[in-house]
Order: sequence, then structure tokens, then C-alpha cells
Amino acid sequence: MKIYTLLFGTGIATLNALALVPHFREHALLFVAGSLALAVWLVVRTAVSPSESAEIDYEPPLRRQPAPAPDTRAAEERAARHAAVSLLAILQEKGRLVDFLMEDLSRADDERVGAAARVVHQGCAAALREHVPVEPVSTEAEGTAVTVPADAAPEDYRVIGEGGGEGPVTGKLVHKGWRATTVKLPRPVDPAVDRMPPVAPAQVEVKRT
Repeated sequence: MKIYTLLFGTGIATLNALALVPHFREHALLFVAGSLALAVWLVVRTAVSPSESAEIDYEPPLRRQPAPAPDTRAAEERAARHAAVSLLAILQEKGRLVDFLMEDLSRADDERVGAAARVVHQGCAAALREHVPVEPVSTEAEGTAVTVPADAAPEDYRVIGEGGGEGPVTGKLVHKGWRATTVKLPRPVDPAVDRMPPVAPAQVEVKRT
């Protein structure tokens, strides 16, 4: 359709120009009539075949290539690792848990172990209450008979011994269990870095001479 428009537009302009030439003035009416006929024919053709015109003249916009989807699984795994190390770092900072666990106590006497355990217990208990407060899964006293509901979440109860099967299970509560009520851990410094952060940085003391 574009070439037809160009040809007929050129023809209309040519006929109008010839009508203005003094040498062809006696044929001016004929040139004007021809120009008008070409214009009418062009309008009619455009109206009758709009789809053809749209199909040929239309230039689709450039499509942007979709950005590659981020590896969300790898990011989630890094965030989980950083969260675990972050909790361990808190227990180390508040209660020196890692120092206590990594120390060789095979030759230490009970008094020394007890004193160290008391410090670790107090610091870690405070850190737990602040960052990962917990509550018991079962409110019954340990040693009493309890019934596990049939619709209980499988992660809330662990049936041990000879029990099991479908339906409610009744047995002795050996441990009341714990569940975290919330988690308040510091945000990782840079979770995009695929490197385990330190549990505790090495400390270097510098003295001026």
C-alpha cells in the first residue's frame, strides 16, 4: 500500500503543477479533474483495504529481552546459612558457647567445668530470650499421661516406643518439647556473597610502643 500512496501522491502533485504552467493553461481543468480523480481513488482504496495498509506499514516495536531470573534457590540457601551462623555468633558473643565447646575439658576438674558452664548458661539463656524466644509444645508436666491428637502436626510430636498407628495416641510425656515463637536475628552484612561469615572475628591487640 505504501508504494501506491507514493505513486498516486506523485501523480497528484504532477497534475497540479502542470495546471499552473501557462503553456498548459487551456488544459488546466483537465489536469485538476485528473488530480481529483486520483485523490478520490486513493482515499477509496485506503478505506477499503485498511488491514493491508496496517500489515505492510506497521513496524512492531523492539522487544526487550527478559532479564535472567535470579537464582532464588541459591540466595535462600545462602540466607539460611548466614542465619545459622548469625545465631551461633550471638551465642558466642553472649555466652562464649563456641569457646566452651571447643575447649578440651577432658583433664579439667568438675569445679572448673561447673564454673564455665554457669557463665555459658547465663549468657546463652539471655541471648535465647532476646533473639529466639521459645515456649513448650506441650503444657502438661513431664511424666504425666498425654494424648496426641490425630490432627496434630507431625513435627510437634515424636512418638517413641511401641506406640503408633492411626488415630489419637496416649502415652507418657517424656519431654515437653520447645518451639520458637519468633526469630529476631541481625540482617546479614552481604547475603549475596557466597562465603560463610565468621562466628567470631579474630581479635588482635595492638599496643603503642
